[in-house]
Amino acid sequence: MFTSAEARLGRNMSLVAAIGIILTIAINVATGGASGAANSYDPTWGPVDNLINFAQDVALVFVVVLAMKLFVADDKPVFRVMSYMMIAISTMWAVRDLAPTAIAQSVWDQGVTPTQVEDMLGTFTFGSFLLLSIWVWTTINADGGELIPRWGILAGKGASILFIVLQSVSFFGQSLGITPTVIAPIFLLGGVILWPISLLGLSRAFASKI
Repeated sequence: MFTSAEARLGRNMSLVAAIGIILTIAINVATGGASGAANSYDPTWGPVDNLINFAQDVALVFVVVLAMKLFVADDKPVFRVMSYMMIAISTMWAVRDLAPTAIAQSVWDQGVTPTQVEDMLGTFTFGSFLLLSIWVWTTINADGGELIPRWGILAGKGASILFIVLQSVSFFGQSLGITPTVIAPIFLLGGVILWPISLLGLSRAFASKI
């Protein structure tokens, strides 16, 4: 049985994850990262960004675990396995999130800069966003159109498709001669707009059980 307390927690964690994404992108744009003007760790906003990312990724773990119960993962093996993978990926994201600030504030000589740490940790997005796309799609299929609103379904599928495109571009971009100006709109549409909207759709699915 899916309790009201679980539904409330799922709704709240979905909102935390969605808002966290928007805030981190806003910070990135404000510090010039989105345009490439300041693709480095910002000592003022870096700690804030790291903490928001940490909260966002921990919230996503809650969302995945509670979604497994909401959509009865025991009866849907593909959704269940993909959810286990997303729990591991989201936990990995959360573990890494505080590293740049920890390096910046360390009293020991770490041998690397916070910016280098951010660059290294950024490579972990390769593959993980592909698995995220598959998880979102299996979640939508597990729901079967019962609880997630139509707009949330469309946003989730759209984000999944665009994430796969981004992963493909990341893998073959140099060979294809693709520039950042080409993929920036894909990232903005998929990661900044559709992905948060899909999380809001999940929050509505949880809220329907309160």
